[in-house]
Amino acid sequence: MKKLWKAESFAQLVDDKYRYYLQMQLACVVLGATGLLMSLMNVLTGKWEMALITFAFFLVCFINLFLLRQYKHMSWVNSLIFEVSVSLICGYFLITGGADGFSPYWILILPFCVMPLLGRKRGGLLLLFMQVMIIFFLWTPWGRELLTYPYSGTFCSRFPVVFLVSALFGLGFEASRYMVIRQMFANQEKVQLLSETDRLTGLKNRYWFQEQLGKINREDKEENKCAAFLLMDIDAFKVINDTWGHQIGDRVLVEVAKSLKEAFHQEDLLCRWGGEEFLAYLPACTPQEAERAGNVICDLVRNVKVKNEEDEQIKVTISVGVVIVPYTVQVENSAAFIEADKQLYTAKRNGRDCISVKTLE
Repeated sequence: MKKLWKAESFAQLVDDKYRYYLQMQLACVVLGATGLLMSLMNVLTGKWEMALITFAFFLVCFINLFLLRQYKHMSWVNSLIFEVSVSLICGYFLITGGADGFSPYWILILPFCVMPLLGRKRGGLLLLFMQVMIIFFLWTPWGRELLTYPYSGTFCSRFPVVFLVSALFGLGFEASRYMVIRQMFANQEKVQLLSETDRLTGLKNRYWFQEQLGKINREDKEENKCAAFLLMDIDAFKVINDTWGHQIGDRVLVEVAKSLKEAFHQEDLLCRWGGEEFLAYLPACTPQEAERAGNVICDLVRNVKVKNEEDEQIKVTISVGVVIVPYTVQVENSAAFIEADKQLYTAKRNGRDCISVKTLE
């Protein structure tokens, strides 16, 4: 979350790029339509210089929109074009007064379009530059000498303050949008975590496992190594539930899950497959390493300590079906699961608390 808070604009929120992309397009359309409307009004009133300037601003917005749709994000070229054009038209309106001193009022809508397009950092800097420019032209003697329109004293004293208020509103709206999307992102992250995590054991669930397995398979096929599936089932778990109750059974599941986490590396996949079954995928290992992993699991679970209500130690063991999948073998995941299930039942028939290994051919 700290990293998100430091993001310069909404475009850096990965899960919200499309919304920000639409927002930027809307800002370009609003500014372009405003420029075109101003150009038509100036043509109708015979102000040809203003018509040319505002039509040029319309073209800039249209070019920005085109580049935005072309590259799907706000590139530095878009930003530079927009910043320069806004600064120029702002300066032109202030110096000339535009249409009888009314045109500077159009500047007041810019903060609400600048922030969505440029984000907090660059947008804030552009608004600061515009504020300094307005103060320079209207409050300093050097700036007033450059003006070609005779503004009233009331306008000169109040317009910079009005623009400051408008800029603060623009910054406030941007900040509020950011906070809302930040919260949405946090909620989405929480929902995603809940959807892919088994709440009892804290392990990932089978849906996450299957999704990740597809991605890993595509990468692993490029490697000249073996993979392995380990299907694990707690022995006599139904007896534990029936004898001591589901609360004790849940404690057994939690403790076994803790032990399993110790047995696998970060790059391995591990999930609660369902009930008392767990499934692991080792993306790159030798047959000897896979077999050793199965034996380590049995040893770890054998040492799980769970006591019943009478403070007696409950014996907990696990059986493991191990399937080695050479990368020369083209096999569907379902086929590997079926074989792992067969090996698991072989381990059960062999007395439980052991492993059964087979290599697919």
